[in-house]
Amino acid sequence: MPGLIILGVFILLILVLVIRALLFKDETIYQKEVEDIKEKDDVVNKLGTLVKIKTVSYEDKSKIDFTEYQKYIDKVKELYPLVFERCEFTQTKEYAIKLKLKGQSSDNPTVLMAHYDVVPVTEGWKHDPFLGEVVDGSLYGRGTFDTKCTMVCALSALEVALKDNYIPKNDLYLCFGSNEEVYGDSQIKIIEEMKKEGIKPSLVLDEGGGIMNNAFPGVKGDVAFLAVVEKGMVNV
Repeated sequence: MPGLIILGVFILLILVLVIRALLFKDETIYQKEVEDIKEKDDVVNKLGTLVKIKTVSYEDKSKIDFTEYQKYIDKVKELYPLVFERCEFTQTKEYAIKLKLKGQSSDNPTVLMAHYDVVPVTEGWKHDPFLGEVVDGSLYGRGTFDTKCTMVCALSALEVALKDNYIPKNDLYLCFGSNEEVYGDSQIKIIEEMKKEGIKPSLVLDEGGGIMNNAFPGVKGDVAFLAVVEKGMVNV
């Protein structure tokens, strides 16, 4: 009998959830029209330039061409002069990058993250996987999605903001790893250094999910996948 009662409560709970989901109406007003970004072509060109550099990660480090990694970092410095002029720059021996822009306060700093290494090339590419050029309206090549794109967006936005002498309310850190694809330690080393310095970020924005069309049965249109995480718990 207790088992039947528990089962009945469980079924009732499911029914309540289903009914509430069916009756839910999203009253959020979404802004469908956005202002075109005048720097768009410049951002695309910069990303294409960096995609051409073959920063390929291998678990076997003897296969890695670290000259490409240094070439990549040198090119980033060239493409974003204001960022490297105004920010405190650190390059680790693992070729990770840490940039710090001093804010009005050192409390509650923000960290923007990405990685610039890519996985080895597999079969199925229609063009050079390091083409770095626009094909049929899309930039083509390794890293355009995972995640040189994220790195370029953060750097480009900051470069534009610094032209207007931007000073963040809180310290801003840009941390870019070099071996994420092989579960490397480049970002871990940065975290360890930040801990030693007593830096406790209030917000960390890292690599996100993709935007997919018809991702779930019954869900039409584009869906952006977001992961929201707080240490010790996850709200979905």
